[in-house]
Parts: sequence; C-alpha cells; structure tokens
Amino acid sequence: MSPNSTVVISASRRTDLVAFYPDALLAKLETINPERIHTLVIWTKNPLNMFRHRNLNRKLQSLDQVFVHLTVTGLGGSRIEPGVPCPDEIMSTLDELIELTGNPDRIRWRFDPIFTWRDANGLQSNIDCFSELAPRFAGMNITNAITSFCALYPKVIDRFSRSDGLYPVEMNPGERIEPRRHLGLESRKFGIKLDWCCEPDKTSDGCINGVVLQKLHPHNRPAPIDKAKGQRPNCRCTRSWDIGWYSQSCGGQCVYCYGNPEQYSH
Repeated sequence: MSPNSTVVISASRRTDLVAFYPDALLAKLETINPERIHTLVIWTKNPLNMFRHRNLNRKLQSLDQVFVHLTVTGLGGSRIEPGVPCPDEIMSTLDELIELTGNPDRIRWRFDPIFTWRDANGLQSNIDCFSELAPRFAGMNITNAITSFCALYPKVIDRFSRSDGLYPVEMNPGERIEPRRHLGLESRKFGIKLDWCCEPDKTSDGCINGVVLQKLHPHNRPAPIDKAKGQRPNCRCTRSWDIGWYSQSCGGQCVYCYGNPEQYSH
C-alpha cells in the first residue's frame, strides 16, 4: 500500500471478528491510521458487540464510514448454525445498526448461503426463509441483498461425514434455475435488489464495490476500484485489505462453512 492511499478494510471474510474477536478487531484497528481507512466493511452474523462493546463502539463511531454485511439465513440457532443467534434476535438490532452506520444503504443483507440438506425429516432448505425475512428488511429500508448457493468444499464434506444424520445436497446448474427464479420474484415483490455472489452468468455486483462505497462516503472520497486478487472465479469484488485470519476458529460453527479450521461434530 502506498503510504498516502486510502484503503477499504474487510473485517472479515475469514471469520466473524465482531461476534467472537471484538478485542482483536479493536486492537488491529488501533494500529491503522484512521485517515487511511476509506471504509470499514464488517461481515457478521451477530452485530451485538458493535453496540455492547464500549471501546469497539467508540472506535466504529470515529471512522468516516462503516459498511455492514449482515448475514441472516433463517437458520440461526439450528443444527446448521448452532452458534448463531436466532433470526428474531438479530433482526431486533437493525435500529441500532442503522443508527451506527448512519444510512440503511450501508447495510447489506446476506442471505448466504442457500443451503439444502437431508436429515431424518427428508429434504430441507432455507429458501423459504427469504420470503419471511425480506419484508422485515424492506420495512427498515434495507433493500440491498446478496446470495449464493452453498459450495461443498472437501473440508465441508469431511465435516458432514462425522455429523449425526445431516447430509448436504449440492444443486447442479439445472436444479438452481427454479430457486433463482423464485428468489427473483420474491425480492422484486418487496422492493429488494438481489445480487448473486460468484454465481456463473448471474453475478452482477461484488460484495465489496469501491464505486458504491465512494457514493456512500460522507465526503465522497475515492475508493479503490481495481479488481480484488485471490478471490473465487466470478467474484466481482474490488480491492480491500482483509484483517481476519482463517486460523481463528469461528464460534458460529456453521456446518457448511469452508473457512472454519476447527473440526467439530454434531
């Protein structure tokens, strides 16, 4: 990085720093000149520490711009996401989250991933959860969302092989057509702009978009807009600096996670 350039900080694709490592997140942010931070992009399934952790809250309020990817899949508190609060608990934080960011457009709902599995009750999916959650987000003027289908990496398959009666189902391209159509109709019904992450022929926007972050910035400061390196095929993200570590296990323990190094069974 050039000493005089501004950077977009990503915290973090690799683990939920806000939920499980707020002290480490704060310590890292304290080492970075705030004048160099164009936007802090937070990825979390549980934003409570953004308000309850007093020193972290103070730090966040001191930054020019905080943008939040809030992941709510409808599966929080289930065997699929055992360490994630239930959707109602997370939805109850939206007022505070909007106040902290200053603009509902600085919050993006991640309905991610779309996950299908088999258990003792047969074939299961969280697709219908979208229709339950969408009007609640739209009612708070949070109208940007992004989604993707679960990718069954070898680590994920290995984790499931030691689970108790959970069997992941990966949709082939033909099987994805109807869910994509359904979510398109539902998102339009509630006035939500739904983008797709790393989905061939569907990806139209990156999770981190420097052009959007510049438009939302209170001083319209330019953000990096060159393509991010080292991401998955079809990724449209622009350059950012991720300050998380894959070696930090995530307490959410989502069974479909490809990043969590901790091997656990259910």
